[in-house]
Amino acid sequence: MELTPSGPLRLLRRRRYPRCMAPAPTIWTFLRTFREHLFALMSGGLSVPFAAAAAYYDSLPAKVGFTLLAITALTVAAYSVWRTEREALIKAEAKIDRRAIALRLLGEIGTLRTQLVALRIEMERPEATQKSFDHWHDERFMPLDEEIGNKIAELAGPGEAELHRNRGNMTRRFGEWCPPHQLVIDLCIFDLDRLAAFIRHYSSKFAT
Repeated sequence: MELTPSGPLRLLRRRRYPRCMAPAPTIWTFLRTFREHLFALMSGGLSVPFAAAAAYYDSLPAKVGFTLLAITALTVAAYSVWRTEREALIKAEAKIDRRAIALRLLGEIGTLRTQLVALRIEMERPEATQKSFDHWHDERFMPLDEEIGNKIAELAGPGEAELHRNRGNMTRRFGEWCPPHQLVIDLCIFDLDRLAAFIRHYSSKFAT
């Protein structure tokens, strides 16, 4: 006999769990799952020793044996239901935790990119030429770049971080009109474009 809710219970289930892909956590779902585990145990390995014992003993030991079988099967079946749901919950929580960590790191990388935007604007002002290349590169750019690399490594692994730190095919500008720290400006321009693509890619990956 199939255990299914009817009438008001079915309506309540639809209201509380309108779009559940998995069965809703109702008493009917539990009983149906519990029954499946129980029947499997009763007809499986647990019944073999008790059935063999019943063939050699009188009715009383057989009754005791099958009573123990029923109790054991009920206990193991209940545990099997709990274990299945518990494992699913642990996996779901782990997935949620990874997604939360990834979104947090993306937000932090986005904040660092905003700081990189501000640094580029500051370096392109006329008065920026009054400060040395070492000031802009060593004191201002490199600490920010190192922090961005660490966040990328935490989110996407050391390989992705190395791609960020060891840039290739970077467009450079030369000429008398370029400031002494033009290399740092070019690094900012290159990183801004790459970080924008990086954030878009991983945001879509962890959006769902």
